[in-house]
Amino acid sequence: MFYTGWDKYWGTDTYFGDYPTITGKVVAYIISSQKKGVGIDVMGIDAISDEKLIIHRKLFAQSDIVVIENLKILGSVGADIFTFCAFPIKFENANGAPVRAVAIL
Repeated sequence: MFYTGWDKYWGTDTYFGDYPTITGKVVAYIISSQKKGVGIDVMGIDAISDEKLIIHRKLFAQSDIVVIENLKILGSVGADIFTFCAFPIKFENANGAPVRAVAIL
């Protein structure tokens, strides 16, 4: 999970602007450590200007991983280990879906 605090801009034009993203080094770590998923409190793991979705493509090409974006209130979870569950709504022929995100502290 990546907490940036950007969710405070939800509902404003700023949210869809120059939000923080993960770097290539972070992607390499996620892949090499065989993480099963990545979550972040911004609209996407790629910059809004990146039409090629470079980070998405690197992750999906080299791992079988779940990406969860647009999370809220990650700051209230704290720094301790917790269990994260994402309960998706099932859609046919889709590559994504809204989820009910739950942190079990």
